[in-house]
Amino acid sequence: MDLESSRDSDLWSLARTDCRARDQLCALAEQVANAELANRGIDDAHRPSLVQEAICDTLDFLARDGQVRSNLRAFLRWRARHVISTHRRRNEKAPEPLTEMDSPDRARENCPESLVSRKELYAALDDCSTGLKVMYREVVDFRYRRGLSSKEIAARLGIPTETVNVRVFRAMQHLRACLEEKGFEK
Repeated sequence: MDLESSRDSDLWSLARTDCRARDQLCALAEQVANAELANRGIDDAHRPSLVQEAICDTLDFLARDGQVRSNLRAFLRWRARHVISTHRRRNEKAPEPLTEMDSPDRARENCPESLVSRKELYAALDDCSTGLKVMYREVVDFRYRRGLSSKEIAARLGIPTETVNVRVFRAMQHLRACLEEKGFEK
């Protein structure tokens, strides 16, 4: 182990108890995150908030007593890449919608009867979701309304990722059954 990685692992250990070491860790995390964001082509407008997110992510990991298995800088780059991938997933653009001229099916979707049936579906879906247990309703909310991944939901709720996946699966089963009872087809 070289001198720099030895200092970094000492910094990680000290940051658990020493405020100055924690500040140094935050400065290092900021430096590494900025470099990684620049290397990955993230524009300047999003960079400050993503750097903050990377720093918070690092401090959360530290607070959970996480251990850095490789050198600290490699770990901080990995956390920054995680923040970048989350950012890209959140900001993925939907494909451009077809115009009515492009697709006869699209024209039917925009007809008044179809819009009414979609409103009925959304109302029935809201009604069915209120019938869910709170533990199922909150994972569905995090997944489909806020767009969080299973790992992010698990971290927020303090439960294993597999538990999140099971809850989403069971909630979807309940919602499908409820919608079928209300006369909606698959």
